Amino acid sequence: LGVGVQVNKKLGIPARQLLLCATQSLFTCDTQQGNSTQANGSSPTSIQAPTVPPIDCKSNPPAYTFIQGWQLLSLAVSLFVPKNSRLLWYLKLHLSRNADSKTECGKYAAYCERALERTMQNGGRETKPSRMEVLSILLKNPYHHSLPHAIPVHMMNSTYQVVSFDGSSTIEEFHSTLAQEIGCRDGTNGFTLFSDDPIEKDLEHYLDPQAKLCDVISKWETALREKGSGKFENSRVIQLTYKNRL
Repeated sequence: LGVGVQVNKKLGIPARQLLLCATQSLFTCDTQQGNSTQANGSSPTSIQAPTVPPIDCKSNPPAYTFIQGWQLLSLAVSLFVPKNSRLLWYLKLHLSRNADSKTECGKYAAYCERALERTMQNGGRETKPSRMEVLSILLKNPYHHSLPHAIPVHMMNSTYQVVSFDGSSTIEEFHSTLAQEIGCRDGTNGFTLFSDDPIEKDLEHYLDPQAKLCDVISKWETALREKGSGKFENSRVIQLTYKNRL
């Protein structure tokens, strides 16, 4: 086949499919395929790597899978609290046993403990995590920040203030944090939060103080995708504005 994609003549499968294997077991998969081919009386068409012991992905999974599992749990604990009291007890015990500020997985476990307490305090969510929320968890370990997410709030004088929040933050809590950071009296200044509309440019929406900010962001992204192009638009994010409610 020359320089093109190598093909296993017996199976008719491109050798490039080996890239679908985990990075740690890439050569193992190649070696096992080559040995299988030799056992059938034909020579392999791809270059074999040195023989290494096979990796049992069930009993000895790659280290990165543990990080991925904790990242998924970090997103899930802000969505709902298990209704079964025994399951909730086991979840708390699991988080407590694994919480450790010295390891990457332990930091995720410690964050999950805090996030679970916040969910028990404020209640569950209405919608799935937004793209913004997912990226925030994936790009940095949330353990290092009590409020792992952040978003700019635009003022009427063309300035903005970046305010942090977590997966359980209500609009009321977010408003209080904003008012404290810019030096305004919360609840008595007549100002409140609005969001832009994902479709109509000149339309704004008053944000219910009891709504969860992450739900607001998720619904905004969903409306943009469903009523717009049908795809995620990386260049557009929700815009929050702090102004007087007339």
